[in-house]
Amino acid sequence: KMDEKIREISSILEDWKAVTLQVRNLERAAEADFQKAKDDRQPNQSEEFASFVAEKLKNRTTMRKVLNNSIQSMQSTRELIEEGLRIRSQNIQLESADHDVNDEKNRSFQPDEANFLSDVEDFKKSTFRSLESIKKIVKQMSSESATSANASTKAELESEKEFIFSHCAESTANCLWSAVSKLRILERSLDFQGNLLEAQENATRSAGYSQANFAYGSTPYATWRRLMQ
Repeated sequence: KMDEKIREISSILEDWKAVTLQVRNLERAAEADFQKAKDDRQPNQSEEFASFVAEKLKNRTTMRKVLNNSIQSMQSTRELIEEGLRIRSQNIQLESADHDVNDEKNRSFQPDEANFLSDVEDFKKSTFRSLESIKKIVKQMSSESATSANASTKAELESEKEFIFSHCAESTANCLWSAVSKLRILERSLDFQGNLLEAQENATRSAGYSQANFAYGSTPYATWRRLMQ
């Protein structure tokens, strides 16, 4: 009975590990989105853009809370497994000391074992609800993140393209836009964002500063042009 319950909890732990990894990736993406929006903010930005930045901050805050809940749930699951293993080891020692209780059917439960089996059933009910709730959040945030990113990217590209072609000769504009559009697409790719986050974490560990000190950003052409004039 104990082995069966420990296996069940171990399976739940694997579920929590997978969900926590997904949440961690979404939290990193939300942090990158917020930092990018904050870096792009200009003194005379519209209220619409200010709301856009606020929404990115809200998403980051939400994912951080969900991540903390996932980590705490994963830790609670580990602790329950450790308790089960302790009780099982204790029972094995008791059985070895008294050969008359080797028959499982005739052996009465030790108090710790009975409590553990009861705790497991309560835990399974509560953790199932938590897992399902977080999975729904992950699904929603993944969908919203993809939709928002696509819409935002398209709008930003169109705005930058319009500015370039209205301020440059056609031949120059074509070359410049080719380079800028490829850069913007690369910057928003998952591979680039993943490598960027990894580089930020490595820099944080080696330098001892927070991750925010190692933000990445490329200057929009309109801003660069104003600075050069």
